[in-house]
Amino acid sequence: MSYDKPPSFHADEFEPSSPEEARFHIIPVPWEASVSYGKGTAQGPNAILHASVQLEAYLEGEFPGAAGIYTAPSIDCEGDAPTVLSRIQKATTSAIQNKAIPILLGGEHAMTTGPIKAFIEQGIEFGVVQFDAHADLRETYEGTPHSHACVMKRIADLNI
Repeated sequence: MSYDKPPSFHADEFEPSSPEEARFHIIPVPWEASVSYGKGTAQGPNAILHASVQLEAYLEGEFPGAAGIYTAPSIDCEGDAPTVLSRIQKATTSAIQNKAIPILLGGEHAMTTGPIKAFIEQGIEFGVVQFDAHADLRETYEGTPHSHACVMKRIADLNI
């Protein structure tokens, strides 16, 4: 699947907002470093952005998107896992500091450690609910502690 430059999230219904004015920050993370089944996760964020025009804008009498949607540039996913996770954390922190709700579009779920660290750093109380066929609690997998198979172990190690 290939698309030209991705559009802003739900731009068919809502004019894109600036980062300072948006209630929602959409953060595309086209990362595919440790996927072990079903390649193609790097294409996910772009596909979601293109499909967002099909989403219903109306929710229980409200138009949440009217509060402002900013679509951030895609995270640069080149480099080693700690570098990419740091970029993800920084983008999430930026959203939080703008008093926005960060919404990350992945990519593989090994990226989850980045936003979790941002929430901790910013003193936000939160919980983690995982929906996965596997526990993802391995210490390492295929030679790295940053694999998708280790993401919940990395989060558990943060003692939240």
